[in-house]
Amino acid sequence: EKDEKLLNKEDLKNLAGLAPAAAEAGVTLAPLEGDSLYCLGPTNPFRRLCRFVSTHWLFDTFIILLIVVSSICLALDVPRLDPTSDLYATLKMLNEWMTGFFVMEMLLKIITLGFVFTPKAYMSDGWNVLDFMIVCISILGLLTEIVPAFGKLKALRILRVLRPLRLLQRNPGMKVIIGSLIQTIPSVVDVTA
Repeated sequence: EKDEKLLNKEDLKNLAGLAPAAAEAGVTLAPLEGDSLYCLGPTNPFRRLCRFVSTHWLFDTFIILLIVVSSICLALDVPRLDPTSDLYATLKMLNEWMTGFFVMEMLLKIITLGFVFTPKAYMSDGWNVLDFMIVCISILGLLTEIVPAFGKLKALRILRVLRPLRLLQRNPGMKVIIGSLIQTIPSVVDVTA
């Protein structure tokens, strides 16, 4: 009878991260610390579920795929594109869906790590700050199409070109290279000044 159920109690425990599924897969996750959003403690099942989802390799692969598709869409979204064309409608729909998924990813990470006041808070990592800014810009871009009063903010849509930078966060080697380049900027400025 237990085998006939689609999800039994053990499956739910594994899904919520209450069982050592990550350890069995050879992945060691740091313990959760502090209260996320002032109400979700380290043992909270919902918070642990968010961590399980946001750190799973399938989820990460899906987000990378979305970033690549988003980059292709940005390349196709040229100013002279006919607003009545099928391509325009498709790009608009894809942008809305991708923004929704990026918001979901951000919320999962915020619930897992806490936003600001936990030891490893979401906003304490520069790459997450970049993600946060890109997602906020994407939301503002959607608002400019829905709310006429935000029409003046349409120029912010150009900042969507920062989306491909999110791929750098997922490549440790590139993170080191970009970090080193940023650290050398003051020296280069001193030499040229």
